[in-house]
Amino acid sequence: MRRSTAGTGWPCSGCWPARSARNACTSAAAPAWLEEAAPGAHLAPFAGWHPAVTEMLAAVPQSPRWGLFARRPLTRWSRGPVVLLGDAAHAMLPHQGQGANQTIEDAAVLAAELDGATGIPAGIPAALGRYTARRRVRTRQVQLVSWAASAALHLPDGPAAQRRDASLARRPGLDPRL
Repeated sequence: MRRSTAGTGWPCSGCWPARSARNACTSAAAPAWLEEAAPGAHLAPFAGWHPAVTEMLAAVPQSPRWGLFARRPLTRWSRGPVVLLGDAAHAMLPHQGQGANQTIEDAAVLAAELDGATGIPAGIPAALGRYTARRRVRTRQVQLVSWAASAALHLPDGPAAQRRDASLARRPGLDPRL
């Protein structure tokens, strides 16, 4: 796992293309996060698959390829009467499918804390602080797991991918035909 210079376990303070853990940091302002894909590039990995699969994929318009970026967690989620939740507070790579779930959890905790605020508007800053404190550990755990999964999910074909696939096939409860 690539570590930041601060030793926090998070990618560099700028951005980090998730598709390759070995890439050097690039600026988020650089246009390199979006690139044109060759015509049919989205179909090539599925050559030889069942015609129903390739037909469905062929019906999808070709789109550019875009980078996935991990961002370091924010140190604060609120300032004054403004509060962030979801990806605005803790952006996630899509590898755990948790972005929307974490936003819903944020909303539920924020609503509970605001409902329990004593003295409006004086109690709001404390409620916002409690919301952040209650959510920070969980969202960071999900962020880190998703970030760590990125390396395994984006392996090129070869021995490392074969080891990953074999390891997954040995897990109990998984259908070996998948």
